[in-house]
Amino acid sequence: MRAIGCVSNKKVIGYIIIFVSCLTINPIFAIVVMSKPASPFHKNDGKCAVELHDLQFSYGEGCQRVLNIDKWQLPQGDSAFIYGPSGSGKSTLLNLLGGLLIPTNGAVNVLGAEISKLSGPQRDKFRARHIGIIFQQFNLIPWLTVADNIAVAHHFSGRKSAPKEQMVSRAAELLEKLGLAKDVMQRKTRALSIGQQQRVAIARALINAPELIIADEPTSALDTESRDDFMALLMACVKESCASIVFVSHDRSLARYFNTELNLTSLNAVPDIAQSEGASHDS
Repeated sequence: MRAIGCVSNKKVIGYIIIFVSCLTINPIFAIVVMSKPASPFHKNDGKCAVELHDLQFSYGEGCQRVLNIDKWQLPQGDSAFIYGPSGSGKSTLLNLLGGLLIPTNGAVNVLGAEISKLSGPQRDKFRARHIGIIFQQFNLIPWLTVADNIAVAHHFSGRKSAPKEQMVSRAAELLEKLGLAKDVMQRKTRALSIGQQQRVAIARALINAPELIIADEPTSALDTESRDDFMALLMACVKESCASIVFVSHDRSLARYFNTELNLTSLNAVPDIAQSEGASHDS
């Protein structure tokens, strides 16, 4: 494994261990735990970013279903805002879209690939190459610089053919568009303000030019002004990159930023899910 910027081989291995240890807290951390180039199974027909068919999911045999969705699709380039109460299956759905979970029954198609039929390593490759994740707490590595936080995400995408200089240039371009000065690149993320961390989180999610962005309540801890600034920046970047986005939140006032507003409890044919066993897995 080669070094990333000023990140040594030993440090990269350490970060992998940290990320794996975080799986019990937030399994979507697995986005970065991969190192091989993506295989050529991905072939998007250009019509839908997401397609769900007869989707059913439960967290174990004998457990009540968390999701039971007959059909749903998101056209490529569209944006979807999904809301619902705690325990309604929102995070479970995102984990299925990201290939971190596989359905009990039915199909999950993302960008033309039926990821529910891929092996675990194939899903890892696919996720790193084609999906950008924005976390609720941003999850930046505090003792790394901004440049190295972004570089780690780029490294594990498997896009090794691009020279390091090209990645650095793209990272600087993204940060500039997000309103951050060039000198921020060499600052430790623990020294950044919340607003600066927001922008770095967006840049990290977009560094690999993903076709699909998944956002898991990234504004939940922000005040109104910070929330609105974050949303304006995020949606401008998504629009410019022609990506699709699935955004989950309790805050319905954010629906105005999206093409589609979806109440998951209306789509999901599982009654009283918030009281079910699956609620403990979901937000």
